[in-house]
Amino acid sequence: MLRHIVLVGMMGAGKTTVGLWLSKAKSIPFYDLDQLIEGKERATIPEIFASKGVEYFREQEREIVKQVAYSSPGIVATGGGTLLNPSNLWLLKRYGRLFYLQASLDLLWTRLKNKTDRPLLLGKEPKVILEKLLKEREVLYKQADIEIAVDGRTVEELGELLWSYWETMEKTDPR
Repeated sequence: MLRHIVLVGMMGAGKTTVGLWLSKAKSIPFYDLDQLIEGKERATIPEIFASKGVEYFREQEREIVKQVAYSSPGIVATGGGTLLNPSNLWLLKRYGRLFYLQASLDLLWTRLKNKTDRPLLLGKEPKVILEKLLKEREVLYKQADIEIAVDGRTVEELGELLWSYWETMEKTDPR
């Protein structure tokens, strides 16, 4: 049975960008959890956080993870905090191969410092918050099947490397 390619990592690591590229290159479905939640809620992530709170968002995320896990195999771009819920981690590992897109704090900060759509980074010291989130979440990300360093690689290089790992895993360990 083919498994999802599940991209995990911090916001700004490139999960959506790499996932979209790979989806187009290999003609397979793409599931972006944040976009699916926004579509279901008819609101942006910052709007959901502001009006209904983080807990509500995480509940909606859990429902979307369930739907996607049981969908046709494809590429899944998770949110930066998706793995905070142990049942999300379990489901995604059960139905997918997890790939941690590991980006350095400097790269993440370069990509995120001018963004206004990241509610968790709103505050007086967003880089300090980002570093704290990375430290807290990295233990979860490292539960992925494969860790891929993002720094210094193009989207195409990351996509091809990911695909190569996934194909090898599907052939040698069909679960």
